[in-house]
Amino acid sequence: MEENRKSAFDEVYKTQIEPYLEDIEKTRVKMAADFKDKMTTYSAIAFVVALFLPIDIFQKIFILLVVILFIYMIAFSLSFKTFPIEVKDKLLPVILKVFGDFHRLKTEAISFEEIKKYKIFPSATSCSNDDVIAGKYKNLDICIQENNLTHRSGGKNSHTITDFDGLIIKVTSNKNFTGTTIVRPDEYSSNIDNLQQVHLEDPVFEKIYNVYSTDQIEARYLLTTAFMERLQNAGSSFERNAEEKHRTYCIFDKGYIFLFLSSNENFFEVFTPFNTILRKELYERVYEQMAAIFELIEELKLDRDIGI
Repeated sequence: MEENRKSAFDEVYKTQIEPYLEDIEKTRVKMAADFKDKMTTYSAIAFVVALFLPIDIFQKIFILLVVILFIYMIAFSLSFKTFPIEVKDKLLPVILKVFGDFHRLKTEAISFEEIKKYKIFPSATSCSNDDVIAGKYKNLDICIQENNLTHRSGGKNSHTITDFDGLIIKVTSNKNFTGTTIVRPDEYSSNIDNLQQVHLEDPVFEKIYNVYSTDQIEARYLLTTAFMERLQNAGSSFERNAEEKHRTYCIFDKGYIFLFLSSNENFFEVFTPFNTILRKELYERVYEQMAAIFELIEELKLDRDIGI
C-alpha cells in the first residue's frame, strides 16, 4: 500500500505541483529582493541616526541591534505579507489528497478547553496552533492539529516554559469503550481528579507512563501488551536522527482516541522565503510526515474493534 501511495504522490507532484512552481518561484525571488532592499535602506538610516545619538558606543551598538531586529520583522511582513499562506493553501491540499479526503481547516478543531479538561498539562495557560488537517481514513474521522502549549514561570526572571510542542491526533475509534483512560509520561507526580490510577503488569511501561481511568477493567482491555509496546515506539516514525526523543500521551474518551506526540519538527511547511522552492524534497517531506501519521495509526491498530 505504501508503494502505491508513494507512486500516487510522485504523479501528483509531476502533474499538479511542479507545473506551478516556476511562477511561484519568480514571485518568491522578487519578494526576497524587495525584503533585502528594505533591510539595506532602513538599516543604513538607523546606522546614521545612531551615530549622532549623544550616548557611548556600547549603547549605540545595543540600540542599533534592537532597531535592526525591529526593522527585520517589519520588512519581512511588508515584503512577504500573506504569500506563504497562499502558497500553502494552494499546494498542501494537493498533497493531502494522496491520503484520501483530507483538507486543511482555517480554525482549530481541538480547543484549549478540550485539551485542558484531561489535565495532562496542568501548568499550561496559553495555547497556539498552526496547521489543522481533517479527513477520513478507513472509516475513521481523523483530525491532526499542530499545537504549542506554554505557561509563564514565576519570580523576578519570569520566562515562557513549553509544556507541549507537537501534534495532537484525534481519531474516532471502532473500539467499544465508554469511560476515560489517560496515559501520560511518568514525570507528573500528581493524580488526575476523579480518575483512579491503574497499575499494569508491564514493568517497563510502568516506569515510563502513569495510567488513570474511570474504569480499571476497561483500561486493562484497552492497554493490551501489544498496544503498550506500540505506544512506546509511537514517536519513532518522526525521528530524523538518533538524538530526537518524543514523548507520547494517549487518551481514550467515550469513543475518541487522542494522541499527543511531542516533536521539535515544523510540520506541513512547503514555503521557504530565502531558499528556492524548486525542490521536490520540500513537498516530499510533507508527504513523509503524513505517511508517518498513518503508519502510527496502523501500528496502534486504531481501526480495530477489540470487543469490549
